[in-house]
Amino acid sequence: MKELIFTSYQEYEEYMLNKAFSKAAKRELHGEEKEGYVKDFYDRAMNGWKEDECDKWIEKHGYVVIQVWKDESEIGGRKVVRGRPKKLHSTRLNHSIHVRLDNNTYAKLHAYCEKNQLEVSEAIRQAIQKLS
Repeated sequence: MKELIFTSYQEYEEYMLNKAFSKAAKRELHGEEKEGYVKDFYDRAMNGWKEDECDKWIEKHGYVVIQVWKDESEIGGRKVVRGRPKKLHSTRLNHSIHVRLDNNTYAKLHAYCEKNQLEVSEAIRQAIQKLS
């Protein structure tokens, strides 16, 4: 969701018409089907304006804030997901391992990492590279 601020009915109407036409184009609608879709979208948008009494809010505050759904074009056409962003395929590390260490080995690993300013994972990768 995003919030849009409108200062007049005309501004809102223009925004909703543009949104209706862009959605119809994205759905590749033509002719009567497109006209019907745009009219239905426009009517619902104008109904929302009346139901929420937006004219009164504009008279009282000079503006009205309306929450609208973000279009895919506004979010780069990507599906929004929770969590850490995925790495690019070229830099992705595909395998994960879990290793148990005794206290002495664990202390040596962390001391090495602090001394060389490395992450634990990077230190282990470097040690594995030295094996071959």
